Amino acid sequence: PASEVVAARRRRYDFNLMISADTAASRAAVADVAGRLAHGFVNVAPKFTRDVEGSDRHVSPEEYRRVMLGSKFTLCPMGHNPESHRIYEAIEAGSIPILAIDEDYKNHLCKDAFSPMIESGFPGILLDDWTDLEGVLEALLADADKLDHMQAQVVQWKASFLGAAAAQFEAALASSRRQVRGA
Repeated sequence: PASEVVAARRRRYDFNLMISADTAASRAAVADVAGRLAHGFVNVAPKFTRDVEGSDRHVSPEEYRRVMLGSKFTLCPMGHNPESHRIYEAIEAGSIPILAIDEDYKNHLCKDAFSPMIESGFPGILLDDWTDLEGVLEALLADADKLDHMQAQVVQWKASFLGAAAAQFEAALASSRRQVRGA
């Protein structure tokens, strides 16, 4: 909720990466880069599971939420698909998503999956490759005012783009229901 969104400059972690390594080959490169950086929360579980409660390698849902709300940036590497729930969870938490338009993305069967977001003015960070992460983070973290402004843009984009998408979806459902009832 918006009431839990803390200004980016006051957040504990510079970034977070909470992934399972087995859902995409490119995740190893992201984990390698993130593991060399300071002031981040990195948890890389070897295998995906839906049951994280009994796992010592996965973060609990409560910890996931706490870390997301406490991170300036959220690294959102591809999994099975380029677009993932993590992008939207980061936005909901006021954490600025970072994505890569790298070779894996360009060669994925879901061509241009990020296009609707990008065309709508997506305020997240788009890297050419995950190896660019360190320099980009260093530059962004150097200006707290700019960081807070970026976060405000993420919150605003959430309200406009995602709000409009939800309204369109709800209107389509309502129209579909009317058609079914009228038939």
